[in-house]
Amino acid sequence: MRFRIAFIVSLGIPFSFLATMIVFYNQSYSLNLISLIGLIIVSGMLVDDAIVVTDNAVRLMEEGKDPKTAAIEGTQQIWPAVTASVLTTIVAFLPLMFMSGIFGKFVREIPLGVIFALLFSLGESFFVLPAHIASWVKIKTNKPRDQQATAKTTLTKLGKLWEHRILPIYTRTIRTMVVHRYLTAAGAIAIFVSSLFLAIYGMQFVLFPSDGAENFFVRFEAPSGTSLEQMNEFVLPLEKVIADLPKDILKDYVTNIGIQQNDPNDAATRRGTEFGQISVYLQPPEIRSANLQEVMNMLREPSKNIPHLTHITFEQLNQGPPVGKPISLSVRSEEYADILPAVKILKDTLKGFSGVTDIQDSYLLGKEELVVKVNGAEAAAAGLSVGSIGISVRAAFEGIEATSIRELDEEVQVRVSLPRAAREEEQTLRNLKIPNSQGQLIPLMSVARIDRDQKLSVYEHEMNRREVKVTAGVDLQVTSAVAVNAKLKNLLPELNKQFPKVQVAFGGEDQDTAESMASLGRAFGIAFLAIFLILVFTFGNLLQPLLVVTTIPLGITAVIFAFFVHGRPLSFMGMMGIVALAGVIVNNAIILVDFVNQARNEGVDKIQSILDAAHKRLRPIMLTTLTTVVGLMPTAYGIGGTDPFVVPIALALGWGLLFGSLLSTLVFPAGIAILDDVEDFQKWCVQKLRGTRAARTH
Repeated sequence: MRFRIAFIVSLGIPFSFLATMIVFYNQSYSLNLISLIGLIIVSGMLVDDAIVVTDNAVRLMEEGKDPKTAAIEGTQQIWPAVTASVLTTIVAFLPLMFMSGIFGKFVREIPLGVIFALLFSLGESFFVLPAHIASWVKIKTNKPRDQQATAKTTLTKLGKLWEHRILPIYTRTIRTMVVHRYLTAAGAIAIFVSSLFLAIYGMQFVLFPSDGAENFFVRFEAPSGTSLEQMNEFVLPLEKVIADLPKDILKDYVTNIGIQQNDPNDAATRRGTEFGQISVYLQPPEIRSANLQEVMNMLREPSKNIPHLTHITFEQLNQGPPVGKPISLSVRSEEYADILPAVKILKDTLKGFSGVTDIQDSYLLGKEELVVKVNGAEAAAAGLSVGSIGISVRAAFEGIEATSIRELDEEVQVRVSLPRAAREEEQTLRNLKIPNSQGQLIPLMSVARIDRDQKLSVYEHEMNRREVKVTAGVDLQVTSAVAVNAKLKNLLPELNKQFPKVQVAFGGEDQDTAESMASLGRAFGIAFLAIFLILVFTFGNLLQPLLVVTTIPLGITAVIFAFFVHGRPLSFMGMMGIVALAGVIVNNAIILVDFVNQARNEGVDKIQSILDAAHKRLRPIMLTTLTTVVGLMPTAYGIGGTDPFVVPIALALGWGLLFGSLLSTLVFPAGIAILDDVEDFQKWCVQKLRGTRAARTH
């Protein structure tokens, strides 16, 4: 575009952004990572409608109309198609606002920013931009024809390349593909099907990849009864292993003894002197030479042989909303005697899967106890009761307040107990003597026996049944949680036969993945239906909207191949990008079909109307696509700063729109020609049927 035209088109970006900020302010939304994702996504889309309106007005000026008339007629000709294209994008994002669960709350601000920015952009294109076009755009058309041609092609070298090379090549290509339209359609279907096979059998699905994660936990346990002082000594070798990490990887670490938890609200918190964890903080991803999974693998081997620490596990903290463990199985039954054998088999099975790490269960025994079991008859004969024995044992080991001493303005309580060294010996309890009602000292062992016992630290229940959870992590360089859970589900029938009283339920990331994908599926279904209804209202028939929505699979194909080439797994944010892409990629097809219909209303034949529309609309289609793509690519590749959490949605939209639009501009005209063949065949069938009925009547 000419510089002045490009300038007035780009004014829609700050206008829409600032208007959206007013909405954010009034709704008490802050500017944060999530809300800014929406503005990043929409930044390149904000000029799409303005490009189409301006390009159409400039075309009318080049045909000889004055700027004011061209601005008015250019907007009037294009406003239904532009409105439909913006509405399809809005309805694609709108269902994301109503997704269920924690994921819905997490992403709600993304579609909010996109929707309001697009609405303000649409208003600016219809009510502000035409005035700018009429006032500022001047294209002289009173020169001789040869000078007019020169004026239209002396923009830039890129403009010459566009006019003399790209457009002629594109026109010849489209003519060939329209002639061989069924072969073109078969090729497009084959590419789409191959991409689905690639996604199912050649790619992983990870709910929230850990690319941007910068910290993880190293959790460790010692034998029950270990003191805090002993744990402080036992953890030193493990700290040494972590401290030896390269400086370009390790940033800092913090050791906590006596507790294991992700955060203060963690329901799976473990407390006790035998527990501990080290929080490891890494350098930012762009600085360090290894990703988080590789760093954890670097620590696993040297951590295996640390003395006194009986169990060492690693747990990463992912970005995004809280999700469960990659592998999480809930084993339920009435009795632990039924649960524990099934738990052992599941753990042994997981050990046989490559890439499964940090296997553990929630059957956690507490500290070892000495239980005093009183013989009631012997105690009564000796003049003792269970209560008096309990008071004496408590006084000996915990102490009892004997008196208080008054000192000036405070009162000091005096507690009497056995010396600390004596309290730490089991034999002290066995030698303890209890005073009876006559003041005699009765040996405890003569009226009671002392047993060792160790009970559960935590009793877990689910659906009124006892429960033990089996959890594990996965090395994403080897396998994925989806793949491991699928293998486990295949083994469940055999396990159910072996343990009929036991029920196994999947939780953690598997449950979160199922919920999120179901919610995304509903969002995609609603968006697809809403897009289709808008197209039906715009075109006034059913066949053309059906043809337009076939561009959505072309976008999905582009996303799958883009993620595969980049070596990235499909993820929640990537799938959300596909849902959003559905509303964006149909825009080009809408404009193309609209121009085909206008040409046919003016008497142009079917094939020529397709070729003319493709030739005229290639420039605005490529401009709207490229502005959206270049608005997303800095986020996708971290140009100027990066946050790996938002990269998947930027990649999905950017590459999906780029190659999806390329496929659309090549394949879609052939699709229009095929639709014409279908309509002609339908008319022929109707005429044939009417002719048969008329002959029978005659």
